[in-house]
Amino acid sequence: MHATTLVKQILGLKGVVISEVSLSQGEIVVKLKLTRTKLVCPNCNYSTYFRYDTRTVNSRWRHMDMGVRQTWLYCQLRRLKCPSHGVITESVPFARPVSESRFTRDFEHLVAWCTSKMDKTTVTKLTRIAFQNSRDDM
Repeated sequence: MHATTLVKQILGLKGVVISEVSLSQGEIVVKLKLTRTKLVCPNCNYSTYFRYDTRTVNSRWRHMDMGVRQTWLYCQLRRLKCPSHGVITESVPFARPVSESRFTRDFEHLVAWCTSKMDKTTVTKLTRIAFQNSRDDM
């Protein structure tokens, strides 16, 4: 079994192909490619085969840790021209739209469950994230 196949099964990702897995400074970096040919608008599910362009930088999401290492997913996304929303980055099957979250849905679900069972300090230590106080933004 190839390492990329093993990592894909461990992470439980669907609709992607893992092109590269690397270890660096306490992190696991997983580079992905989407398998679908149609681009989908994240806001209204409009789909098209025609891309507007491809983003020059990879998008990045924090996934659930593997052991003691943080896991980061990278993917170069395409943009489409939605009739309702204009030029927008395509959606991915494992996360909310890029503009809304930098975490995978699995990671968000883990944090949500933890916050319902534990105090904030324990959750921040377990998941290695910091909570932003929404009152600071006002």
